[in-house]
Amino acid sequence: MVKPLGFIYKGVRYTGETKLGLPHGKGTTYRLTNKNAQYCDGEWSVVYDGEWMDGKMHGQGTLYSADGGRWKGEFRDDEKTDQGEYFPPENDSIENSITFDFLNDHGNNFGLNKDVLPLGQSPTNMFWPSGRELVLLDFETTGLKPGFGDRVVEYAYMVIGEDGIVKERHDCLINPERKMSSGATQTNGITDRMLQGKPIFAAAGKDLWRALDGRIMVAHNAAGFDLPCLVTECRIAGWNLPNMEVIDSLKLTRSVWSARDHQLTTLANMVGHRGGDAHRAMNDVDAMHSILKSLFSEFSGRFPTTQSILSVAGVAMPSARSESNYSNKALVLLRAIENKKSVIISYNSDSSGLSTRKITPEVVFIHSNGAEYFDGYCHNRMGKRTFKVDRVVNFQFDGFNYAPESFD
Repeated sequence: MVKPLGFIYKGVRYTGETKLGLPHGKGTTYRLTNKNAQYCDGEWSVVYDGEWMDGKMHGQGTLYSADGGRWKGEFRDDEKTDQGEYFPPENDSIENSITFDFLNDHGNNFGLNKDVLPLGQSPTNMFWPSGRELVLLDFETTGLKPGFGDRVVEYAYMVIGEDGIVKERHDCLINPERKMSSGATQTNGITDRMLQGKPIFAAAGKDLWRALDGRIMVAHNAAGFDLPCLVTECRIAGWNLPNMEVIDSLKLTRSVWSARDHQLTTLANMVGHRGGDAHRAMNDVDAMHSILKSLFSEFSGRFPTTQSILSVAGVAMPSARSESNYSNKALVLLRAIENKKSVIISYNSDSSGLSTRKITPEVVFIHSNGAEYFDGYCHNRMGKRTFKVDRVVNFQFDGFNYAPESFD
C-alpha cells in the first residue's frame, strides 16, 4: 500500500504537477482504501499513475480498475488508445482501488491545490474575500455592440454575501424592442419568438438595479461589454446608474493565470466547472462563480479583501458631462430633444457613405470611449438607431441649416 503524507478531502489525493489548479504533466492520484474516511490519514491505493493534460489523462500512464486489473499504455483526453495492454487482476493486486471522474470528485468544487484539508476542517471553510457584497452579472444581447444600438435580451445575477454565501439569484428575459441578429441567436440560442410578450428593461430591470445599488458589480469583460450594456439600458430607461463599484473578472484572471485564452468557457473548464449551455446568462454567472471560488482560494494572500481586488481589476464608472462640455453638434441635438423636434441630417456612415436621414433624436450620451453618440428614431429605416455625433455633416432644424462652419 502507498501512504502519501497529508490529509485529503473525501479520500482523494493527487501529487504531481498542476496548471491552473488541474493535473497537468506527470502525477499520481490516490484514494483512501477506507472509503468511509473523509478527513484522515490512512492506507492509500493508486488509482492512476501517469501523464495529464488540463485535468485529463493524456499520454503514457497506468489506470487501476476496481477489481485490481490495470491498463498500461497511452491515453488521449481520458480515453484509452489502442497503444497499450490490459493486465488482469493478480493475487497481489492492489485492493479496493477504483476508477473515478477526477474533476467531479476533485476540481469541481474546490480546485486541486485546496483539496488538502487539515483534520476536521470542513470544505465550507473555503476562502472568500472580506469587505463588500458582490453581484455577479451577465447580459445577453441582440448583438455584440452595446452602446451602438444593440440591446439587452437577458440578464442574470447572483448576490454573494461577505461570508461567501449566495444570498439571491435571479434571471429574466427582456423585450429589446428590436430584432435579434442571426449571430447573437447562434451564440446564445435566444430567438425573437422567445422574447415576444416579455417586459422591456424599464419594467424588468428594477430588480437588477436594486441588487447592484450599494454593492460591487462583477462581470467577465465588464469594461468592454457588461458595463456598457448597463449604461445603455439605464440611459434609455431614464435612470441614473446604481451607486456601485465594478470589478472586471477578465482583468482579474489575467493578472494571476496564464492560459491559452481567458474566455469564460475556457477558465470554467480549467477549474472543473460543470454547468449548462454557455452564453445563457445564468449559466455564465454560475461559471464565473466557480472560477472566482477557485481563484480566491488559490490566491487568498493576494486578494484578502474586495478592496484588494478592486485595486487590480476595478473599472472606472462613466462620469457625467455638463452641457457646457458638449460639442456644438451635440447641443443642436439637445435643443431638438428639448423642443421635441425632428432633424434632417447628412450622415457619413462607414457602410453606406454620405446619406440624408430624418431623425427624431431621443438622447445624447457619452460612450465609455469618450465619443459623443445619440439615439433616435430613423424615419428612413423605421426603427431606433444609434449614431455617432461627429459623423453628422450638417443639420436642418427649425428651418435653419447648420452647416459645417457652424460647428467650428
